[in-house]
Amino acid sequence: MSENKKGKFFKGLLKQDKNKEQEEAEQIAQETEPVMEAQTDQPAAEWVLDDNASERNRVDMIYRLYSRWCEKEGQLPTDILFSKWMREPITELEQQEIEEKAQRAAELKEKAAQEGNEDQEIEEEPDFRVPIPSTDPFHRQLSSAASKIIKKIEAEEKKAEKEEEKRRENPDQAADTEPIVPIIDIDAEVHLYMPKGNMCALICAFPSIGNGKPLEHATISEALEKAKIIYGIDQELVKEIVEEKRFFKIFRIALGDPAIPGKDGEIIEHIPRQEFLTFEEDETGRVNYKDLNLFRNIEKGELICDIIAPEEGQDGMDIKGTVLKGKDGTAPRVPAGSHTVITPDGSRLVAEQDGYISFQSEKFRVENRLVINGDVDMSVGNQDFLGDIFIQGDVFSGFTIKATGNVFISGLVEGAEIIAGENISIGSGMNGNNRGTLHAGDSVQSSFLENAKVYVNGNINTKSMVACEVYCDGSIDVSQGAGILVGGTITAGKSVSAKIIGSKAYRRTDLFLGVMPETKTKRDQKEIELKSIKGTRENLQKNIQFLQSAESLTPEKQQVLEQIIEQETLYSKIQQRLAAEIEVLNEEINDYRGCYVRASQVYPPAKITIGGASYNLETTTMKCRFYLSELGEVIMGVD
Repeated sequence: MSENKKGKFFKGLLKQDKNKEQEEAEQIAQETEPVMEAQTDQPAAEWVLDDNASERNRVDMIYRLYSRWCEKEGQLPTDILFSKWMREPITELEQQEIEEKAQRAAELKEKAAQEGNEDQEIEEEPDFRVPIPSTDPFHRQLSSAASKIIKKIEAEEKKAEKEEEKRRENPDQAADTEPIVPIIDIDAEVHLYMPKGNMCALICAFPSIGNGKPLEHATISEALEKAKIIYGIDQELVKEIVEEKRFFKIFRIALGDPAIPGKDGEIIEHIPRQEFLTFEEDETGRVNYKDLNLFRNIEKGELICDIIAPEEGQDGMDIKGTVLKGKDGTAPRVPAGSHTVITPDGSRLVAEQDGYISFQSEKFRVENRLVINGDVDMSVGNQDFLGDIFIQGDVFSGFTIKATGNVFISGLVEGAEIIAGENISIGSGMNGNNRGTLHAGDSVQSSFLENAKVYVNGNINTKSMVACEVYCDGSIDVSQGAGILVGGTITAGKSVSAKIIGSKAYRRTDLFLGVMPETKTKRDQKEIELKSIKGTRENLQKNIQFLQSAESLTPEKQQVLEQIIEQETLYSKIQQRLAAEIEVLNEEINDYRGCYVRASQVYPPAKITIGGASYNLETTTMKCRFYLSELGEVIMGVD
């Protein structure tokens, strides 16, 4: 046969097959047409199919098998019932999933409202449940199985039809026998579908036909065992399918437990990474624009970040019994920089020292030294710092510099306020313009001091001091450089040394020695505290006497008495300690033996007071020394 003839032959065969399939579809449509007409007389159902869905059911193999089964069982098949039957279980699961999701969203919203974050965007927590699989692949699998069953039924029907035709060919035999009925015995079948991942399994049971083996528990168990499904099986559902004959309906028969990854650790920062300009109003509503708050102070041990540790993952198991390892959460990257430390329990990042905190290169850093590369003006503003401050330029009038440590200024200080917990050093000197002040917990060193108020717990060292009001617990040394001390009121706890005191212009200079302002203030505060302690002890002693004078005490009152006695003992020890400290301070204040004034030249008028005695200088004196004699008088000697 030539190639051309072969092509025409095979095309003819394909055309015949196509025409045969079309004829079968039309025949099925004609057979189901009365069913559709009967269906219209029924009440409207919740599930309504469009024309396309009804047409698909007419040619669907599962529907054809369903129709055959209804025919054998004497039931009326319907499109709507069948579609709902096939679809309802998955629809119920999907509806349940939607409701649970809405419930979780409501819970998250309520939680945010309780925390006061109603406006915050709510991020839904991750859902690790097994998703509902698509039924389309399973439907194709079921269609294939239904097609095989239908072919068996049709084969038996054709066999019976041929035998019936043979019987009809013999009229005598046909009259004596009953019509031949096809014997169709098909066992019930169970079909399973496992989506990729083996996390769940769907089941659909086909009923038995004729005298076939009915559906039993063992039928489903054998199918599950053959598919190696051993975990998460819904035994109640197995019982329901068998006993209630839930055929042609898709169920989720087994469900695995997914592995739940541990929650990643996180960092909760309590310090902003970047500081922004903020201005605060006082009680009158005025704003000090010099308080720029450019640097944020932090104290040793202050919290920077909370470190939330990662959680361990929870293992899961698929329906075949394979353990699914839950991934542990990832540890967070802690932004620990210089002079920050993680607490021993690993839960917090804190400052290792006092200073100011900054965020650089993705890390928090704490520095106890603040360097200002320039002048302190409106671009820098006032500074209040836990640590040392280094100023490379000048400090202009009206600004305030505070530091718990040292303050080092390379330039000039005008009418500003400088407060240091330790030392103050001014490279170019200070002209306070009668408004500038210095407060030092230790010493002050400056090229010169003019028209300023100075409060120092330690010593002062300068090359000149003009028209200043000074309170110094230690010694004042103006013997370097020009060494001029002119005008003002100078109070020192120990000594004053200068090259020149006073001036030819007869500018009055007053010197007071032996009076220690800071020490005296400390002594006065302790005396007030001691007086309060004495009063408290007296009240406690009265209560003790009252309770002890009673003939008998209840257990409660006896306990109160013991507590009062314990408190009185504690206050007694505090009183003794304060009295000893006050005695030491009094000795420091009243010890004038080491007090003196030394100068190469002193111009009148000058008044030198040591303790309660004074010396008025009315003539210029050279190389002199003033001190307190054993008789308690201020005398002048030659140095």
